[in-house]
Amino acid sequence: MRCLCFVPIVLGALAAPAAADSLKFSSTIDFAIGALDVGSVHGFAAPGLHGEVGVEHGAWRLQAEVDTALWSIESRKPESGSFNRLGLGLRWCGLDFGSGMRVYGSVGVGRHRLAFSEIDVARNDIALGFGLAQQAKLGKTRIGANVGLRLLLANAPDVSVLPRAVCRGGCVGTNDAVEHGDLGIMMVMGLELGQ
Repeated sequence: MRCLCFVPIVLGALAAPAAADSLKFSSTIDFAIGALDVGSVHGFAAPGLHGEVGVEHGAWRLQAEVDTALWSIESRKPESGSFNRLGLGLRWCGLDFGSGMRVYGSVGVGRHRLAFSEIDVARNDIALGFGLAQQAKLGKTRIGANVGLRLLLANAPDVSVLPRAVCRGGCVGTNDAVEHGDLGIMMVMGLELGQ
């Protein structure tokens, strides 16, 4: 979370040397749905929101990211908990197909928290994303839609934080860390606004 305090400083540093016309502000708000695991516990995140706000320079955008969603464990539906994330990322848009349709890719770092009645895990993550975005100009404003896929990579927690009641097929080990990392997959689709 401390790295997020530097977002205004980094954005300001990018803005200073560049001409005002070459920097553009933009934002994205998306509906998100996907799967997020905690060790051997398989969870589902939906409905959710994913948001980005940033500064663009050419094909690049430095962005702050926020995610929030209900999080439920497959074996314990209809109970639900929560998923929240803050992050900082870099997005590249290229391969213009005409009509404002572009391919984008992004990479970021952040921290997320998954909370359920018996689980409360906060951990750092790496986010990778790609998708398609289409934009049209209305005066000086750009508006459009996007669809994409985001992957969240995080270290699996120590099994001792996972109650056996929520482990699908039994928990791995006793107090040993799960030997693999956790992968979250989120599909996003929504709106883009910018200058």
